[in-house]
Amino acid sequence: MTVLKTVYTGYVRPVLEYGSSAWNTTAKSNQQKVEKIQNQSLTIITGGLKSTPILKMETITGLQSLEERRETKILTQCQKYKAMPNCVLNRRLKDTNKGRLKRNSFCKYSRILESKNEQLTGLDSLETVLHYSSVPPYEMHTLQRL
Repeated sequence: MTVLKTVYTGYVRPVLEYGSSAWNTTAKSNQQKVEKIQNQSLTIITGGLKSTPILKMETITGLQSLEERRETKILTQCQKYKAMPNCVLNRRLKDTNKGRLKRNSFCKYSRILESKNEQLTGLDSLETVLHYSSVPPYEMHTLQRL
């Protein structure tokens, strides 16, 4: 079981999750196709039957669902955007106007997740990312030797 789990977490899941914070606003049917691949992988890892509940297989293997991991990545990405004052999405996240499109956007979905998980996000302790020098870090090391 550990070899199959390692192969899944090392090779398959990164492919499934690539860009998940960006494509989270797609139709639920597309997200269910990706979830189906994880569910099939859980069945193979645990050796369970098709009728075995997914939640039980997730607890046995210790793997999170893709939806939980996607939400975590969205919250992380949102916090990164908020920490960069010159980022375009930073301004869009602060904007409270409704967009003209009816579908969900990254900004809207991240606000919904933040309101659900206020205790996790720590909005009060947000540090702004500042750029102190125009010299790249790899050149600073050579400048300090001189």
